[in-house]
Amino acid sequence: MRNRAKIGIIQTTRIEDVLQTTLAAEQLKAENPEIELYLITRKQFAKPLEFYINKVFSKIFYLDLKDFVTHKQITLDEAVENIDSFFDEINSESLSLIVNLSFSKSSSYIACKIKASNRLGIYRNNKNQICIDDQWSQFVYSNVMNGTLNPFNLIDIFKFTLGAKETSFKGTHETSDKFVVHPFASHKKKMWSANYWVETIYKVLKENPETSVTIVGAQNELNDAEKIAESSSLKAYKDRIHLMIGESIEKVYQEVSSSRLLLCHESMVPHLAAINCIPTIVISLGVVRPNETTPYHNNVINLVPKRGCFPCTIQKACALLPCHKDISSHAVSMIGNSILKGTELNHDFFQKNIPAIQLDSFDIFYADFSQGFMHIKKLKESSTSEQEVMTVFYRIIWSYFLREQEIEDELPVINKQIKSVLFNHREGVGHLFELINFGMKFTNEIIKQINGINYSQNIVNENMIKLSEIDRLMQVTKSTYPLLQPIIDYFYVSKANTKGHGAKEVFENNLVLYYSLNNMCKVVYDLITSCIGDDNMDVHNKQEV
Repeated sequence: MRNRAKIGIIQTTRIEDVLQTTLAAEQLKAENPEIELYLITRKQFAKPLEFYINKVFSKIFYLDLKDFVTHKQITLDEAVENIDSFFDEINSESLSLIVNLSFSKSSSYIACKIKASNRLGIYRNNKNQICIDDQWSQFVYSNVMNGTLNPFNLIDIFKFTLGAKETSFKGTHETSDKFVVHPFASHKKKMWSANYWVETIYKVLKENPETSVTIVGAQNELNDAEKIAESSSLKAYKDRIHLMIGESIEKVYQEVSSSRLLLCHESMVPHLAAINCIPTIVISLGVVRPNETTPYHNNVINLVPKRGCFPCTIQKACALLPCHKDISSHAVSMIGNSILKGTELNHDFFQKNIPAIQLDSFDIFYADFSQGFMHIKKLKESSTSEQEVMTVFYRIIWSYFLREQEIEDELPVINKQIKSVLFNHREGVGHLFELINFGMKFTNEIIKQINGINYSQNIVNENMIKLSEIDRLMQVTKSTYPLLQPIIDYFYVSKANTKGHGAKEVFENNLVLYYSLNNMCKVVYDLITSCIGDDNMDVHNKQEV
């Protein structure tokens, strides 16, 4: 009898990441019911989710410092022995594959301690160097961890890394006349003030007299929840407002799963709603990246500010939080009411119910899965930014490069300002293309010397210096043309992790990488040219790639 494949998955970051990892693993398990999945995770993040993750994973290995440092007088040798025992237990399962989906340097130490025939994600080699062998993990490290132009949802990235191919959803089931509100988030930049939520709840309850609302949150959010529930504006609806604060995540999941609608910010709660495809409206603010974090199901609406500084970073100070004002409580309540009443959300609905001045300040996205992965699309016509245009281009490029899938995406309609930005970046693509050609030339020369009879170390050294200069100039190109960051950073990460038995094979693999980057540049150039039209083709007599 053939042994069942055993796959270990490392996820040691936030509780949201554990939940998203499990959603991806559930799809892999559905496609391959014969495999056994094991989760290596932190107890504080995964223990509250056992009601769900125990259905997906055969066994969960919990990382907890208290299990290693069991008392104050413990010696270093005793602690090390406890750690070794933890990994011995994992290694007794004889895993055929270990996948590190944490993408953190600390998790790379965990990955290297686990014995497995194959590895995906970040791990450490026997020289304590970080290694990232597979293309999807290289993409994450270069694009997700280090940029804002990632076109893929995180669950899709987890799925593709694990090898899952399909997308399936559970059916929704409405069992009550209530909606749930989760008005909190992990950072104030991501969270509306209480006044906005009071206004939204008031308008939804007024419009739906048979409906009640449950406000869910953690224990440390009790004061803020009470501030909303006990507002004088909501006094007339006090009997229809219920608090569920400090309850277990399983109870929150049950409450959300029996509701007709969830209103929330980006957090763990909308991912709970995704398990059973509960209708969800997400208000994305501050540091949120909608492409990556929109709940993974086909019954979600994401409201996103149309502001040049969005998304921002946690490190960047912002006292006024202008993006919070871009999405009005009137718009949220109108969309919520339409979902509760079964009204179709279309162009006529927005034109009739939401003032044009409000519609101009935010975008409304819905989830589309027509091409095998999640793609958020605009539910109403609106202007496009250069970042959105390049995200479309990168969706086309990475889908083919990483999945060998040709996708059909309509080229965005752009204004003159964006045309100017793209035209400038097309010039940057030309510079990058030229640098790549030189890189191919110098790499070929090194391979020629290694293969030749009259080997010259001096010639090899000269070309190595030239390749270093190419790397430096590519960094300059990235600084000058920031929208080209994804492919340049991917090149650096991939090149740093090039494998090979001997110098010849390493340089041959580097040459293949140069060819791949060469083709990416050609596609970006052609896409930009198609998008900006012919009116800019001969400006300044720019050289074609």
